[in-house]
Amino acid sequence: MTTKLRALCSVGFLLFAIGLNAQVPNRFERKPVKSQAQDSSKVPEEKPFSNEEPKVTQATKKTPFYKKLRYGGTGSLQFGNITSVMLNPRVAYPVDDRLLVGLGITYLYVSDGRFEPKLEQSIYGFSPFVNYKVYGPLALAAEYELLRAQVVDGFRGLNPVFNEEWVSALYLGGAYLPDGPFYFSILFNVLYDPLRSVYANPVIRVGVLF
Repeated sequence: MTTKLRALCSVGFLLFAIGLNAQVPNRFERKPVKSQAQDSSKVPEEKPFSNEEPKVTQATKKTPFYKKLRYGGTGSLQFGNITSVMLNPRVAYPVDDRLLVGLGITYLYVSDGRFEPKLEQSIYGFSPFVNYKVYGPLALAAEYELLRAQVVDGFRGLNPVFNEEWVSALYLGGAYLPDGPFYFSILFNVLYDPLRSVYANPVIRVGVLF
């Protein structure tokens, strides 16, 4: 009886173990490995080598400095008792949409018949300038001019005595700078001296910048 009971218990325990093993997933089961031929469809296609340089977009392309420069200037002619020829070539650089900086070179020939003997002289120099737009084409203007000229240094009786010197002028005022090449400015010399200054106040200029 005892032997039969033991055999029966052994058979029951064996059946219980088999059923429990069937319910637990096999975590160590090996997954099927895909062959290289099956994965070949996912390999990216290689592009042929090209000697073409990468295209530069408009955002990254920078305009060279010299291509931004604008050239022009002003000039004047006067004939009569006082004859004068003035040339003022200029080069300007637009820093941005509002700020314009530049440099001008001045040459002025003057023949003044009011003096005895007649006064003839060649005046030359340079003038850095800056314009800043404040509203549309309207701009504030400033210019420093340094000219080599003969100026009145005193009087001998009723006749003035001239001496050649460097004459400074600081012009402040306004300018009209439209999108086209023409510009217009009215400037006042805050260092004006009636005996030394080359130009009378105000100085009105009309010129071009291309």
